[in-house]
Amino acid sequence: MRFFEGYHTGYMVMEFVEGESLSAWIGKRRPLPQQTVIDICTPLLKGLGVMHLASYLRRDIKPANIFIRSDGGPVLIKFGSARSLDTDRGLTAMASPGYAPLRQYHTHGN
Repeated sequence: MRFFEGYHTGYMVMEFVEGESLSAWIGKRRPLPQQTVIDICTPLLKGLGVMHLASYLRRDIKPANIFIRSDGGPVLIKFGSARSLDTDRGLTAMASPGYAPLRQYHTHGN
């Protein structure tokens, strides 16, 4: 909704989303029917596609960073790790144990 800078840091203001994390939501509904998984993943993948077309990389995707709205729709949250691919700066490695690619666990990885 809004971006601003303060205290030498960038901030992003997003809408308030009422719901719960995907981890908590799934815990109450296991096992999920295949169609439910498709209904959750499809809009998330479309959103990631839009980000990639705009040359942004959305990192740190995990169930805790996906919220299920009270209407059942998914939304990605916590964009602090997203980075523009159009920058000359290198990307720092980010690893959420259990969710990062294996190459990010190696200290000499790329």
